[in-house]
Amino acid sequence: MTASLSPYTSLALHVFSGTGNSLCAAGRLAEQFGRDKTRMTRIGKEGPPEQAPPPGSLITGFLFPTHGFTAPWIVIRHALRLPPVKYGAAFVMAARAGTWPGFLLP
Repeated sequence: MTASLSPYTSLALHVFSGTGNSLCAAGRLAEQFGRDKTRMTRIGKEGPPEQAPPPGSLITGFLFPTHGFTAPWIVIRHALRLPPVKYGAAFVMAARAGTWPGFLLP
């Protein structure tokens, strides 16, 4: 892998996965970023961390399947229980299954 252009030195992934799609995506992200620099928390299996990481060096990601076009309540509750971070960077990645209901949903 080539040198990373990311200004972040560590990645924290909070993953909720039912069938494994979100967990697979998290694993691929961890491989690309570097497993030694990635901390993965399984939502529902582990509680949120009690201490906030140092700001600036960390990017936090939430990966989950969509439930009714939004995040499942367990993910929202987990995010609300995280310690506050001032000026933190974060992203969300919502996965969905490949079901085709016969029409395109926006």
